[in-house]
Amino acid sequence: MAAGKRREWQFAGGIAEDWMLNAPVASRRRTARSRAPHQEVGVLIAHAPSAIDVVQELATEGWRQAMAHRLTAHLGDQLWTEVDQTWHPAHCKRLAKAARNLRKLNPSLSSLDTVLGRQNVRRAVNRTAVGVALVDRVITADTQAEAVVLAMRVTGIALCEFRGWLTHCQCLKDLADETAPAQLEGKVLEVSDGYLTRAG
Repeated sequence: MAAGKRREWQFAGGIAEDWMLNAPVASRRRTARSRAPHQEVGVLIAHAPSAIDVVQELATEGWRQAMAHRLTAHLGDQLWTEVDQTWHPAHCKRLAKAARNLRKLNPSLSSLDTVLGRQNVRRAVNRTAVGVALVDRVITADTQAEAVVLAMRVTGIALCEFRGWLTHCQCLKDLADETAPAQLEGKVLEVSDGYLTRAG
């Protein structure tokens, strides 16, 4: 083959000249892009709202005020004042872990209508004052442990929203991992407009 003559290599999908095969990867990418058919850009693609989007949309000033009032009733003035001023993602992680611990309990041993059941539930959440307060304020014997788990998570979500920590909210992450996006708002409202208005 004469010196300087371009060589061509057969490959699946076409012929590549030997300068393309030996060119840096970036050069080959530029060449590939230059030969690609023209494609229009700038098309807006709709996407499903994230869990954070859902909570931020829900958290109007009226919702915040109602949640603050209801959580004060459940946690007590002193604890509410403390967590409202000092809440941090580390506290949320502790509360989220307590909720997971509660979910792991055998249902037959975590019934809130027995002394033993309440003791087991309290033991599962005893590393977080917020969790303990929510358990202690359950006044209906037929309340299910799963309802308390949800109440703990929504409480953590509300406190993170109040303090601007939603992007670090473990309670929100755990709830979103187990809940279909279309049902997430309903789960939050189930606690904020339901559970917290009935118990405590």
